[in-house]
Amino acid sequence: STDSKHIILYLHGGSYTSGTARQYRNMHLRLAQATGVQVLGFSYRLAPQAPYPTQLYDAYCAYQYVRDLGFSDDHIIFAGDSAGGNLALALWQLLRAPIRALVLLSPRVDVTSTRDSWKRNAQVDVLRPYTLDNSHSTIRQLLAPKGLSQQTYQLLSNPFIAPIHADLTQLPPILVQVGTAEVMLDDIVEFAAQAQMQSSSTVELQQYENMFHVFQAGLPGTRHFKEAWERIGAFI
Repeated sequence: STDSKHIILYLHGGSYTSGTARQYRNMHLRLAQATGVQVLGFSYRLAPQAPYPTQLYDAYCAYQYVRDLGFSDDHIIFAGDSAGGNLALALWQLLRAPIRALVLLSPRVDVTSTRDSWKRNAQVDVLRPYTLDNSHSTIRQLLAPKGLSQQTYQLLSNPFIAPIHADLTQLPPILVQVGTAEVMLDDIVEFAAQAQMQSSSTVELQQYENMFHVFQAGLPGTRHFKEAWERIGAFI
């Protein structure tokens, strides 16, 4: 049975340069099955054709659509993976609304690629370090597809781009899942630690041994896959 009183707004990953709601249909179905809550996914415009903050504007419009459907903030959950987790955090910062919860799967919380896990897990993770110097890098396509400026480098510490720098004092209850084989592991662990220090809400960080980036989208039938989805359902 589906809980009709609550809704999950799902923001898909893809480094802001790829992905659609249709491609994430299986993820939406798994989330609905795990939680018993209806899920709304949407496609936002992608870089480099649509540079930042176009994606945040599209996410805001999706949120307003959910509100127009009659859902109050305390019945709305933001969820997302990778760049979608980043966008979910940016949307929450924009609104500062008392939503019910945040569910983030391997969220991108920083774009400096400087912490040790970027070296430690480089051989086992498909993600490459973020760099503005390479015109083909996803962060360059998102922030400066037409060329760099001093302002572009300043964006790397903008809390909407890198939520690790955000004010998290009013954060709603949040669940963060990450695999220990991810290059972003140390970024995410530090973000969760800051959230725990700043917020009075529940901050639940779940680490999965030897799992890769957004492993919840694959490996059905494995122990970690089942456990992750069960714990998402329990959290919601």
